[in-house]
Amino acid sequence: GDAQGRVFTFPIPTYSITKDFDWDNKNLESVWEMTRKYGIPYFCLAHDTLVQEESKGKLTIGNVEKGDRLLTEQGYKKVGQVFHQTAQKIIQIKLENEATIRATPTHRFPTSRGKIKTAGQLSLKDKLLLSRQKQVVLDSKIVLKEEDEPNFTFYVLKEDLLEKKKLADLKKDDKVFLEARGQFMNEVDIGDFSFADSVFANNTKQINIPKKLNSKLARLLGYLVGDGSYTGKGKRLPVVTFTNGEEAILKDFEKIVTDLFGISLAIRKRNVGKNKSTKTLSMSSVVLREFLQFLGLDYVSAGEKKVPPLIFQTNEENVAQFLGGLFDADGSVDKKGNIVFVSANLEFVKQIWQLLIKLGIFSRFIRLEGKRKEGYGKLYILGKHAVDFKNKVGFVTPWKQNRLKSVKSDKACLGDYVGLSGLLRKILPEERSAVSGEMLALWEKVYYRHRTKLTRHDLQLALQHSKGKKSSTAIETIKFIYEKNLLGDRVQETRPRTQESVSIKSLTVVKGSFPVVDVTIDSKSHLFAIESGVLTHNSNFVNSDMDPDDARSMCPLAGDEKVLIRSSWGRGLEYSSIRNIYEGSAKENHYQVY
Repeated sequence: GDAQGRVFTFPIPTYSITKDFDWDNKNLESVWEMTRKYGIPYFCLAHDTLVQEESKGKLTIGNVEKGDRLLTEQGYKKVGQVFHQTAQKIIQIKLENEATIRATPTHRFPTSRGKIKTAGQLSLKDKLLLSRQKQVVLDSKIVLKEEDEPNFTFYVLKEDLLEKKKLADLKKDDKVFLEARGQFMNEVDIGDFSFADSVFANNTKQINIPKKLNSKLARLLGYLVGDGSYTGKGKRLPVVTFTNGEEAILKDFEKIVTDLFGISLAIRKRNVGKNKSTKTLSMSSVVLREFLQFLGLDYVSAGEKKVPPLIFQTNEENVAQFLGGLFDADGSVDKKGNIVFVSANLEFVKQIWQLLIKLGIFSRFIRLEGKRKEGYGKLYILGKHAVDFKNKVGFVTPWKQNRLKSVKSDKACLGDYVGLSGLLRKILPEERSAVSGEMLALWEKVYYRHRTKLTRHDLQLALQHSKGKKSSTAIETIKFIYEKNLLGDRVQETRPRTQESVSIKSLTVVKGSFPVVDVTIDSKSHLFAIESGVLTHNSNFVNSDMDPDDARSMCPLAGDEKVLIRSSWGRGLEYSSIRNIYEGSAKENHYQVY
């Protein structure tokens, strides 16, 4: 145990201190600080693991700072300490929802059977617990969870006023208005990428490697996520390919690769169906392949696609460039100008939805049904939101640009401005004969067809009609909704916080050198949420506010196993079961465990 008699329930790694040890090395200061407070952290997550921060939104755990507030099963809680380390072996956990988690073998996860297991102890029979989050379902079928809260500001219409609310406070039938909140960083360092491979050390051609994520690299990542392919992870055939049939995209892709890396591409024509202009651009570079893996393009199949973690933390221009490359390569535009995106990975589709929100572009995504569509997701960008996409992201492909010209910005979509008829009646005249033209059509919507969804153009007409009139609460509310470009909808259903779990699809041991990160969370359960809402344990549970529930939840011994103890009432040394120790400590008895 430690100096206060608290039991160490895990093996404690040791450092070998030799005579020539550099005690004054500044790089070791964090080790001494960490050791003094917590002991040595012994389980970690891969540095690119995504977490949800209260004000910054989605970011990698490698960029979490002390004082940040991460999503837990008890809301957002403060990070106490952050530790950066390197691991030589990790467990790659692929889940049924297509999310992938990478953790050291000793990292711990609570399971549906009530046990906490290390990554190395998990089996395909286990299910990982998800954070308990309240869910809100809107009329437009958008499902919001507490993890989505950093992306929005919520307003509820009460009489003539909009009241700001938390997602957890929304109720059924609330008329809610959503404002997209984009959290962006100015610059994002790519990290310390280095290539050292003994197999290729003598004949590997070095290439230019960007130090920061710029607009060209962001667009390249979008293209590759959309239509790129790579040699399987772990194989050493250094080939990256991009296949597309649009000349404008192929030229843009080739120019970006040449500008960024200074390498030439091999071009091969391919006949894909009726499209005889399809070409495959190939890049043979083991360094480039390793670099792309480092950035997060480490999947093989379409069902494993994901947004590279750095994209969630970069600036607005880079997010727009990534989405532009992705939708140019793999998106489509129908004849009405609506934008559609389909993927074999529903979780990936939700990530795209989140990125669009960061740019203030609302969309809707659904799970596709059918045996051949299991796990698939489909995303729609309709009406004025497609216009927002055209203005903020755009396409390189000529035919997609032309089709976007036909989209109508005044088309009602996704529940736009539902419930505003009462407000507009306070602005528009009561007599039908007092209006004509477009105002007459709006008047009929408000007075005779009040369930009809209003559009942004309708609000513009109402505000034009109110010019010269004395300002009122109704006018100011309509003006606020119009200027903020809020999405109006109605709460169809609220779902309470229930404990859900997700099955494990595969477990893979991967060896190498991996940057990993530990954090401590100021939470009674010491659990926090990572990708897809999966709960995981923080760095170390042994601290001054530990209670018996923590000790029991983290104890690796079975309840009937016996250990040697000395009780607080001085009976001397004796053997006692873990269960008896727990029950006694709950009654404020104290034990020393040997």
